Amino acid sequence: MTPSPRDILLRRVDTARLRRDPAENTVALVALNEGREATPPGRARFSAAFPVREGEGALPVTVRDEAGAVVPSRLVRSEVREQAGLPPGRVLWSLTLEFAVDALAGRTGQAYAAVYADSPASRSDDASFWEALPLLPLAVAETDCHPGDLSPIFSLDDGFPGA
Repeated sequence: MTPSPRDILLRRVDTARLRRDPAENTVALVALNEGREATPPGRARFSAAFPVREGEGALPVTVRDEAGAVVPSRLVRSEVREQAGLPPGRVLWSLTLEFAVDALAGRTGQAYAAVYADSPASRSDDASFWEALPLLPLAVAETDCHPGDLSPIFSLDDGFPGA
């Protein structure tokens, strides 16, 4: 299968620097402003479903920026259920994660780290904080942590469709 232009771009983003601890299971969440206009600060939404060990269930998630600072985040949906076709001892975890993002210029992206951890700095229970942040029309893609030639804040015109 031929990788999509988005996949090719995501492979170029240096997400290796997001990993703080080699033992941590860190993934990169990349917020993409595909429009030409800048976005204000707000919140981005990421949804996923993947198998986890039975009994492990839903885990807390902490989001960090490139400098390692905790970014406010919250799970707005988290569900664990049995799913046909999964290996023995596995269940399906479906989640929707929201996290605060800085203003993004048009046609730019920014990578964040997501780890299984709990942090009081996440502000996950601060309803007034979340109500004040607009939900932005950003695409959020997941990728692994790997070296690349683009910084964690980058231009989509470096190879994304529509450039």
